[in-house]
Amino acid sequence: MHPKIFLATITATLLLGGCGTTEDKSVTLSIPAAKSIQEGQTNLFPISADKEEATFAITGPDKTLFTITNGTLIFAQTPDFEQPADSDRNNVYNITIVASYKGISVEQPVAITVTDDLSDNGPSLTSADHKEILENKKLDFTITTETQEGRKVHYMINGGEDRLRFTIDPQSGKLSFNHFIPDFERPSDVNKDNLYKIVLRVTDDQNHSTLQNFTLTVTDEDGDAVAPVDILKTGQDDGPVKGLPFGRERDFTVIEQDGDRAIDTGKRMWEDSLHIKETLTYYEANDYCNGLNYAGYGDWRAPNRHELLEIIDHGKSKGDIMIDDIFDNKAGGYFWTSQKRLGGGPDKAWSISFNDSEPYDEPSGQKFHVRCVRGEEIRDHHNFSSEGDYILDHQTGLMWQYQPFREYNWEEAKAHCRNLKLAGYEDWRLPNVNEMLSIMPVEGMEILFEDMSPIQGGDMDSGHAWSSTELDENHAFYNLNFWDQESDHDSLIIMYDYRTKENNNETMLNRCVRGGHL
Repeated sequence: MHPKIFLATITATLLLGGCGTTEDKSVTLSIPAAKSIQEGQTNLFPISADKEEATFAITGPDKTLFTITNGTLIFAQTPDFEQPADSDRNNVYNITIVASYKGISVEQPVAITVTDDLSDNGPSLTSADHKEILENKKLDFTITTETQEGRKVHYMINGGEDRLRFTIDPQSGKLSFNHFIPDFERPSDVNKDNLYKIVLRVTDDQNHSTLQNFTLTVTDEDGDAVAPVDILKTGQDDGPVKGLPFGRERDFTVIEQDGDRAIDTGKRMWEDSLHIKETLTYYEANDYCNGLNYAGYGDWRAPNRHELLEIIDHGKSKGDIMIDDIFDNKAGGYFWTSQKRLGGGPDKAWSISFNDSEPYDEPSGQKFHVRCVRGEEIRDHHNFSSEGDYILDHQTGLMWQYQPFREYNWEEAKAHCRNLKLAGYEDWRLPNVNEMLSIMPVEGMEILFEDMSPIQGGDMDSGHAWSSTELDENHAFYNLNFWDQESDHDSLIIMYDYRTKENNNETMLNRCVRGGHL
């Protein structure tokens, strides 16, 4: 198809000396009103007029993108169909050519259309723009493309409201979750509707790019009745690991009602009265809490070990009262829990010291403090699945290394986890004490990990594992698991303790952890 040609002619007449003669001042500009050109080309058409002395100029919305060189209209920069530079971004460039001669001007609008070079197309995405995945599962999805033969492509996440929830391998296009496992009951997408939206970009080695909107839908798992659990920060500066926080911030608040002061930790409420300074036997402590009417509530109880540990502040030094600063009424020493020691043997119950946060099993006749609690009770949870190299805790979102490793001191154990590459992840870490406590049974004798908790079947076995949490400059916490034989009964003892960081103990069977709910 040939471009249409428009001729513009302007004629002016000038009377000279009364003789009736005229001087021809007309100028004629002959150029196309429309022109198509394939991307990658720059020369358009010659600019000429019927007067050699005529001068030319370019006006219009896209005038800066063109020049007139040696009498030819050209693009100032090579046009790219995939990345149009015209003012409307539609590959139609609008300009006006102006010819001037002896004070007379003529204008011609020109529309220049840039067309696609089909032999130079960039990559196109052939994988679906959406995917459904069942909650509690890893993402197994790879972006696929078609491109010109011999060209390499590079993948990236270009944007989208949920872009921080994903990573992509730039060479293979494998899309993965970024430090979390999706939970339908507690969605992590921005809109909290289980629709995770991102924008994908694929670019070839000729710098041609293609964008695609991608949506991941997380669906509910039938029978998934286990509520998610938040793991609180320890109180130390745990620091981020590639953007992942170590647990939820302590957003404790004060509740004052009926003249009483209590502390709300989110799912539980704690007594904050002068009574905590008194000491009682184990049975007296439980009776006191069960009969307590305080802050307008009558459903108080003694806390179990895991509950009492949630108000411990590991940012305090050994010897201080290791409780969150929001509490007004504090006491050092031992505090009773609601739990008796498992198995037979002496009448012992668990207590926790607020001077070093260590659990102790002591005779129930001892007199210790008690701090009552009400609200949701922390119980054993059993929503684990084995994924080969790791075990996934669906309740916390944590992924635990399955096979333990032997490292003798604290620094070596931390370094091992930092350098670990396992199951396609490189962001493993040594667990902090709160993460470690999340897999320690509350009451039951469920065996969670081979070698980390005792082997089933009554065999005698023991194991220790470092945590990343420090007690002080020279000591760090570890967990302790062993079978105890008392009165012909096997009894599972699971607790934690602290030791010097340089301690070289061949029984340390450590495990790395990653992930967790955000």
